[in-house]
Amino acid sequence: MPSSSADDAVQVAYEALRDQSKFQLLTIAALYTSIKINEKIVMSSDLISEMCGQAYTVEEIEDMERTLLRGLS
Repeated sequence: MPSSSADDAVQVAYEALRDQSKFQLLTIAALYTSIKINEKIVMSSDLISEMCGQAYTVEEIEDMERTLLRGLS
């Protein structure tokens, strides 16, 4: 049976509770999403990556954002 988007998001959340790096990435993705929704000025994912010392790539941030949004839908 294929997993649902919600199942994938729950799995990421459980992983984040056990892995500090995954938790930070999830937090950054949530912050990035919140900024995109609530602020008039758009911040690029490049800038977000740069602001966190490039600890996470643009692709990692955007992939986590997609996972987060799929889990919320």
